[in-house]
Amino acid sequence: MSSIYIDESGTRNSSGGFFVIGFLKVRDHQPLERDIRHLRQKHQYFQEIHFADIRKNSLEFYFDVVETLAAADIRVGGSVYDSVSAFQPNEETWKQQAAMATLLTMGNINKGEVVNAFLDLVQTPKNVTLAQTVRDEVNRRRGGRCVAEAYDLDSRASDFLQLADLIASSIAYERRHGQPDIGERRTPKARVAARLRRALEIDGFDDIQQGKVNIVTVANPTSSFFTSR
Repeated sequence: MSSIYIDESGTRNSSGGFFVIGFLKVRDHQPLERDIRHLRQKHQYFQEIHFADIRKNSLEFYFDVVETLAAADIRVGGSVYDSVSAFQPNEETWKQQAAMATLLTMGNINKGEVVNAFLDLVQTPKNVTLAQTVRDEVNRRRGGRCVAEAYDLDSRASDFLQLADLIASSIAYERRHGQPDIGERRTPKARVAARLRRALEIDGFDDIQQGKVNIVTVANPTSSFFTSR
């Protein structure tokens, strides 16, 4: 059974930009889990794998991580939204993030496949969880139980959610900043995003469905989502 790990990059933002829901889909956890643990030991890097924390002195660790990730038996990608127009003013933010995660999950489950889903913690009302909302909505729309279980996790406790952040943030970074010219001095974050892109053997983080990668730009997703309930 495969598992899908989902994390986001960006915020609901009236000044514009991109909001990305990224995912990592894994069938066999143990090899990748073991490889990441080895890299942590090799580089003595035991803090959270977090795109925002990439610095010059951690580049070699992040380079090894993205090369290892791209070589694994995984599927990666994300859904890209406009951080202004994608959000409806009359709906709670967590509900709209649930809608986005639902659409992403539905788009990355094969016919007849059953998965588990793991989502980064999002603040929700009492007695409601993002993960259970996504599970129930995917199963309702698919007319079956293709999501067996779904869990809210603190990303600090899950290397796989941290890798989902790395994927989402790399997509968001290049969507915001583009690909710097070779001659330009690139930031550590730009270098890691570029290294991931090359390791995945794609030309950019534009919309693509190729090999291990599935990235799509979604326009006005939540308006139709809530009216179709």
